[in-house]
Amino acid sequence: MKTTMDLPDAVMIELRERAASDGVPMRDIMLEALRRELARRSVPASRADFHFPVSSATGWLAGDLSLARAIEVSQR
Repeated sequence: MKTTMDLPDAVMIELRERAASDGVPMRDIMLEALRRELARRSVPASRADFHFPVSSATGWLAGDLSLARAIEVSQR
């Protein structure tokens, strides 16, 4: 499929120089760069483990987040 893109002059200059020095078509360099970026983005970024703090008391009841109910439960 053919497409048209606007590239900054500096990127185009670097692309031409790299293609000439490597002896490969600019198209090959662009395809490789696009494939790498798409593959990188398809892998989910790792997230730091997050743990909700839990009290040594009875804790929160699932679905019941009212403060009054939490105090009532913690006083049992």
